[in-house]
Amino acid sequence: TIIWGDGANEQLAEQVQAGIAKLDDEIEIEVHEGDQPVYPFLISVE
Repeated sequence: TIIWGDGANEQLAEQVQAGIAKLDDEIEIEVHEGDQPVYPFLISVE
């Protein structure tokens, strides 16, 4: 899961998603707007 916030936008989050997706065909990635301050991205792996 990629949560984008301060200093990022949806387009940049989708670029990060595409880069991670290249690592493995079976990775499922969700992108959400989080509006968190300070950090452009919070990335969670389950």
